[in-house]
Amino acid sequence: MGQYGNQPDFATTVDTVASLPLGNIKSAAIYIGAVVDPLLNTTITVRPVGNSTDVTFSGLTSGTFLPVIVSGITSATNISVSNILLLY
Repeated sequence: MGQYGNQPDFATTVDTVASLPLGNIKSAAIYIGAVVDPLLNTTITVRPVGNSTDVTFSGLTSGTFLPVIVSGITSATNISVSNILLLY
């Protein structure tokens, strides 16, 4: 994956998400700690840095790391917001 904007190759700060939608994130990767029901489809819709439109990732499972840098999270299904971590 390499570096993004002269950031180290690992997270140095972690924040939790309080509610959705969440905009104006300072360029973070996302970690999904747990899904509500593993039998249901799990999705998260995000705004990648540099995109003018949102992208939806589906089929997520507990312990998923999304290696995309985002500036916002629009929505999530089958994920409690307390289980979404923002990695900077």
